[in-house]
Amino acid sequence: MPRKKKYQWGFDLTYFNSPTTFKKILKKFKLKKYLREQPYGKKYGTYYQYTWSNPNLKIITGNNPLTGIYAQPKQRQKEKGYASYIGIEGSKKDVLKLKNEIRKRAKYIKDESPRRREFI
Repeated sequence: MPRKKKYQWGFDLTYFNSPTTFKKILKKFKLKKYLREQPYGKKYGTYYQYTWSNPNLKIITGNNPLTGIYAQPKQRQKEKGYASYIGIEGSKKDVLKLKNEIRKRAKYIKDESPRRREFI
């Protein structure tokens, strides 16, 4: 049986006022954190994506809004509350709820990509 395709949403350059704001989102959606390391070419060295998930939903950020650590830690100073790029995937219902919560709580969002994770 083929796997059901996950629904997606993306945000570009997203800033939450503080780490506490992002923590509230994680708590509301019962998302747990793990860090995944990815190769990003020799020029830039290690590249990180920060991922929080539950069985039905996943949020991926380029910057860790809780600690302020950037995807490429040596490229930028820490900036707490800044998520940078955000990708969401999971069930359509859950993705849309999380998308609305991010819109409601973010202080700044540069752009969005409906129905796809265009930015990360």
